[in-house]
Amino acid sequence: MCMILRYVHLDKANQRWEIKESFVKFTDISSAKTGLLITGAATTELEALGLDLDDMRGQGFDNGAPMKCKNVGVQRRILNQNPRPFFNPCGNHSLNLTVNDAADSTLIGTQYFATVQKIYVFLSAATNRWDVLKKHLIPAKAKTPKPLCTTRWSSRINAIKPLCKNSGEIIAALREIEDTESFNKDVRFEAGTLADKIDFIFICCTCFRYDILSHTNIASKALQTIQSNVQTALTSLESVMNFLESYKENGCEKVLNEATEICERISIEDEFDHQKRRAGRTTVTNAEEFETKVFLPIIESATDSVTDRFKALKQHSELFSFLYDFENYEANRNNGSLQKSCKKLEIALTHDGKSDIDGDDLFVELSLVSNNMPMGSYETKQFAKKHDIEIITSSPNFPQSNGMAEKAVGICKNILRKSENEEDILRALLAYRTTPTKNMSYSPAQLIQNRNLRTELPMHINKFRLELCIDVEKQQQAKQKIS
Repeated sequence: MCMILRYVHLDKANQRWEIKESFVKFTDISSAKTGLLITGAATTELEALGLDLDDMRGQGFDNGAPMKCKNVGVQRRILNQNPRPFFNPCGNHSLNLTVNDAADSTLIGTQYFATVQKIYVFLSAATNRWDVLKKHLIPAKAKTPKPLCTTRWSSRINAIKPLCKNSGEIIAALREIEDTESFNKDVRFEAGTLADKIDFIFICCTCFRYDILSHTNIASKALQTIQSNVQTALTSLESVMNFLESYKENGCEKVLNEATEICERISIEDEFDHQKRRAGRTTVTNAEEFETKVFLPIIESATDSVTDRFKALKQHSELFSFLYDFENYEANRNNGSLQKSCKKLEIALTHDGKSDIDGDDLFVELSLVSNNMPMGSYETKQFAKKHDIEIITSSPNFPQSNGMAEKAVGICKNILRKSENEEDILRALLAYRTTPTKNMSYSPAQLIQNRNLRTELPMHINKFRLELCIDVEKQQQAKQKIS
């Protein structure tokens, strides 16, 4: 068992909090086959590190039964001791396992991936076989066969894509090997056998699985991004669910049409001739048999797997998603749902009469955030995006920037105090805007308009021409160092 700890760390040098992960050790649990024994091994290691189980606030494992079982698994036994470490199975691992569940739901599914792997192993076993394949592939569009990885389910899409795009070229290479006398008879026989297996049913399964894997792969990559959170993960999974539901309705016809076009192009006989044959007392077509025995079982297995594996994520979303909903903070505060969500989270983080947070305090803080962050509000961000404006806030680690802003406010106040009328105010502001900033070569007016403004001071006419301000960023950085 590989133990990894995720924790909150205070960077004292920069005075900021960071979320970090650290590898602890590999623990031998070969003799621990049950949730009870694995839990004992895990808690023993935590105690050896001086960590209190009451301080744990999350737990995540793979999807093995001893780990995830709701009644006697590791996650349940830890929750019995401390209900606050919310369990969430590995999200990306869960999504990729839906492919495995779907593949194993039918005999044809299991045989399909076995054939895909055999094709790669056969062609890559000798350089002369691979050279035959490369001769038939178009270099600019070459999609060579790829191996299946036993630990990375996402590798399956890489193995299927060449068969979907270049099945005709692969068949031609296998047939050439079968007909070439320089290869021994065993190799020629195996090449012919593999070529025969790439039939209409195989092409249907290729088109079918490529569609499913393409959509799950997009969601899988989204779950692995550093920007991913509970809300974005749930959105990605809902898109997969919606795709599977929609695909269940009209995907079979799409697969049959695509497979027919491919078979016509590479001269494979269409085995689904749509002629009716009797199966018991029911008259069905071959296409209907494919739908009932291959298509629907795989789709239903994938749908059930996604639904079952991500119940925990939905529970997390119900508790924490309101924290990510910045755009609706003010609306949720006004309708009372924000306060209810804060109290609900307080209850979830309570154990033995002690809670990690105070729901009322959290509500007050979020209310202040919604009221006092104009530069981070949804409306401001939308305005900046519309007008291609980049908002750069001052750094907490550079307080001088806030001091400069306060100084500018102070200068404007002094101008107002000393001015006797509106004309004095305008003249003073003009002088302020045309005076170069300290330790810089340009005035505020030049930085904005790329030219000098006309003042009461005499100035050569060439000074009023447009002139781009250069090295502004370097001057600003140098000015910060001087400050």
